[in-house]
Amino acid sequence: MTLGLTHQLITLNSSTSTLITLPEVQDDEFDLYFSVQNTDSLIPVYLGDSTVSLTSYGFKLFPGQTWTADLKPREDIYAIADSGSPKVAVIRIKR
Repeated sequence: MTLGLTHQLITLNSSTSTLITLPEVQDDEFDLYFSVQNTDSLIPVYLGDSTVSLTSYGFKLFPGQTWTADLKPREDIYAIADSGSPKVAVIRIKR
């Protein structure tokens, strides 16, 4: 049973990590299906925790690539751009 779907296009930058799981869809009761796609055609983005950077990251998302995960409550994903201000498309489904 799907309890709620949200989607968003988020603009990143190369100087500050951005929370892409969004706290308003995270709570203590529901797991979260989470998918992020790098919509840029040239610039990679990096995923990780709040300390994600260009040199310390968990996953490099190449242009056009998608990453999906099942997250437990309060598991936050952050992203940062390699350069410029690419966008990522995010879908979150509470379960």
